[in-house]
Amino acid sequence: MKNRKHQLANEKILKLILKLSLPATIGMLVSSLYNLVDTIFVSKAEGPLGIAALTIVFPIQMLIMAFTQSIGIGSASIISRALGEHKNEKASEMFETTVISLIILSALVIFLGVLYLKPTLLLFGATSLILEKAKDYYFIILIGSPFYIFALGLSNIARAEGNLKVSMNGMLFSAILNIVLDPIFIFKLNYGIKGAALATVISQFISFLYLFRYFFFSNNSYIKFKGFIFRINYFIEMIGIGLSSFTRQAVSSIVAIVLNNTLKIYGGEIAIAIMGIINRTLMVIFLPMFGIIQGIQPIIGFNYGAKSFGRVKETLKMAAIITTIFCTIVFLIMQLFPKGIIRVFSNDINLINMSILPIRVFSLAFITIGFQIIVAGYYQSIGKVIPALILSIARQSIFLIPLILILPKYLNEFGIWISFPISDFMGFLISLIFILKEYRKNLSQK
Repeated sequence: MKNRKHQLANEKILKLILKLSLPATIGMLVSSLYNLVDTIFVSKAEGPLGIAALTIVFPIQMLIMAFTQSIGIGSASIISRALGEHKNEKASEMFETTVISLIILSALVIFLGVLYLKPTLLLFGATSLILEKAKDYYFIILIGSPFYIFALGLSNIARAEGNLKVSMNGMLFSAILNIVLDPIFIFKLNYGIKGAALATVISQFISFLYLFRYFFFSNNSYIKFKGFIFRINYFIEMIGIGLSSFTRQAVSSIVAIVLNNTLKIYGGEIAIAIMGIINRTLMVIFLPMFGIIQGIQPIIGFNYGAKSFGRVKETLKMAAIITTIFCTIVFLIMQLFPKGIIRVFSNDINLINMSILPIRVFSLAFITIGFQIIVAGYYQSIGKVIPALILSIARQSIFLIPLILILPKYLNEFGIWISFPISDFMGFLISLIFILKEYRKNLSQK
């Protein structure tokens, strides 16, 4: 355990980023396989309507993730800085508050989700043709949501203390199980879309068990759980830091409400299915970059707490370069091979032909996204709530939602797709302004 602190404080930045980010990146990529594999198998069993049903449920799952991340990321930021300041007792106290918060969140998600199941699906854009399939999938996901909430929350804390391997392993085991169970439940047992949900919940339960064992039944963590003691001051600080992550995900859900209902008007179920395919593709694209953020978060948090601003600046620069290169490669793939992306999910000729233009237009400004994610992640890591919040919501709430509401009136369905690269580029400009100001004010220090 002392060796991990020594690495955060002294090891070469590029080597440390690769060492910490690679497990997180693999773990995040693996975690995306839940919805990705579900979509592929459901498409084979249920067709475009099955994809559309998952598209309706997906932003609701992202909303659950938003609440969980507000706890997990906020807690991780406090814990990593506490460890950098050699305050292990504070880190353990923060962990106790986090566990209680996750229990409360799990209970609320199940109660409110079941109570308002149908109205929620209608709000998120379900049509009469989609509704029943969406209900079948969403109900099972709701019942198993506590396993997902705890697995995600505990993963953030494992990363905060620099133990990326534990987080990755938990997700890896469950993702492999999900891949194995999906065809069994969907096809062999003939459960269809319900089978996809069952496979996902069982797999998330495995991830939960692995992480629970690490924190509560091993001696490998710096953090010790001593009792159910809820500290309101830690909770307020945790939620304040995690607010930017919550807002980003919550705004994504609001965007989904606006987007799905607009697509319903201008493109119908097929357009919603296309958006579902793009969303699943984005999961594969974005989650590795979030894995990089979660890898650099303990480096930035630890060294910021230790006043090693030179290492903070170098970490930020290296991460921005890596993610920008990654986004450039993704941009080229989406521009050159859109049909190949669609065929991963469906062989429906009509769906394939209608998806090519949206994918190409949607990805026009992807090169800028990695930089934006890193800048927002930097402010989260150092506990600066307001800049992190602004950067998290600027692209979607300030730019994307108005564009989705306005442009289709003049450009029909095309107006929806072109809204995304425009908002991406505007978000890049906002991020650039913020980080240049931060460099002049704080990161000019050694």
